[in-house]
Amino acid sequence: STPSPPPSSSSIKPPPKANGTPVSPEVNRLLKDNVKGILINKAHRDMKLGVRLADRSDGSDEGVELQDVHPAGPLASVVRSGDILLRLNGNPCNFGFQHATNLMKEAVGMVELVVVIRAASSESNGSVSAVA
Repeated sequence: STPSPPPSSSSIKPPPKANGTPVSPEVNRLLKDNVKGILINKAHRDMKLGVRLADRSDGSDEGVELQDVHPAGPLASVVRSGDILLRLNGNPCNFGFQHATNLMKEAVGMVELVVVIRAASSESNGSVSAVA
C-alpha cells in the first residue's frame, strides 16, 4: 500500500501559547475588525494578567476599559490602555470594573478575552479601578 500524504498545514493547529495568543483566524473573522479574541493561559488563580480595569471613560456600560497595561505583563503584546474588555470566558463584562476584575481573578486555565482595540491615546476619566 502507498503511504498516505502528510496532513495539510490547515488541519494542523499549534497549541495555544501562554502569553496573550490571538484566537484562531476563523474566530477572529467572525468578529468586527476592531474586536479581537485573545487566549491566555492563566496557570493559577493568583497569576496576574498585568491590566488595571476601570469603568468606561465614555460612560457606556458595554464592557470595561483597560486603564493600564503593564509593559511586562502577559497581555502587553496584544492589548493597550484604552482598549475595552467585552467578554471574559463568554461572560459579558457589563456590570462594572469590579465584577470584571473578580471574573479575571477567578479564571484559571485557558482564558478567552474579547477586546475592542481602540486608539492608544484614549485616556481614562480617573474613575476608581482595580488591578487584575
